[in-house]
Amino acid sequence: MAQVTRFPHYHQTENVVTNHVMVMLRMLYEASPKLLEALLRALCAEEVTVGPRFSQQIHGAHSVPDGLIAQDPLAVFVETKLGSLPNPGQLARHCQTIVDRLPGRKGSFLLSLTAGQAGLALPGEVTDMAAAHGVTVVPVTFGELVDQLAELPGADLVLRATLQEFADFIFAQGLVPRQSQIMVAMLTGISWRENLAHGVYYEPIDRSPKHARAAFLGLYHDKQVSHVGRIVTAVGAMHDDTGEMIFDKPESGKLDDAGRQAIRDVVAAAQAYYPGLEASRHRYYVVDGFAPTNFRKVSGGGMMGHRYFDIESMGGRRLPERATGTLAAGALDGLTYL
Repeated sequence: MAQVTRFPHYHQTENVVTNHVMVMLRMLYEASPKLLEALLRALCAEEVTVGPRFSQQIHGAHSVPDGLIAQDPLAVFVETKLGSLPNPGQLARHCQTIVDRLPGRKGSFLLSLTAGQAGLALPGEVTDMAAAHGVTVVPVTFGELVDQLAELPGADLVLRATLQEFADFIFAQGLVPRQSQIMVAMLTGISWRENLAHGVYYEPIDRSPKHARAAFLGLYHDKQVSHVGRIVTAVGAMHDDTGEMIFDKPESGKLDDAGRQAIRDVVAAAQAYYPGLEASRHRYYVVDGFAPTNFRKVSGGGMMGHRYFDIESMGGRRLPERATGTLAAGALDGLTYL
């Protein structure tokens, strides 16, 4: 078994990428098992426990011990492909290998890392066979991995810098799909109507900038992406001591008077359910207007967080450069994802 090292001797790019992924996962665990746990939960969309659990007053059949320290078994296997599609036959063989190595073991995960589009469904025969043996196969894109790393809470500055270096490496290898064909679907709740009405979505400024990877932004609501717009501006803003909205230099695009007013309007509307929004710096995405679509999630449960989708791959045709949100919405209309 080859050891994970920070200075790999591999020559094949795929092996180097795999080594870097494993080093990153190991560093997360060494910094805090909870960081690795949070990442695995986000990627696998399941309850994953890393490390021991502490309990007290555990009722048993014959007594009630005062305390218990227990650690659930956890096995996470990784298969890396630099292309856009996984190899179903290889994944099936990996599942059999997992069963042979860990007979009778439940709760094993196989992460299938690819450079393809988010939302890719694996063949049913692979997932069914894996589930029968207690293995969960999770398709993950490098883009999703990088994005979830950026969302991890509480990482120290040294680790944060290392994670950014890992992200830079992944982007430099061309493992994240091209921006012009990508939509990011953002969770909306009570803000959905105001986002739609004013053509603006907002998030805390310390979150990963979605415009760096996606040309389009979709509003996820009630198990579907209901509207899509092209991101024309991304800018940080907050009120100063006088109550005046102060805008940063735009991170992307240009901010005109109409965009400034749209941001002021969505902030004013948010006071009904998010008082004080303007007191902290947020990133505001101004779009070219949210066009209606029906891009529905057909698997159980809601989206766990924002997700990226390759519109060309899912819709079967490439969007022209600088396509409008209306064109993107039309390409996704009637499609489904897991």
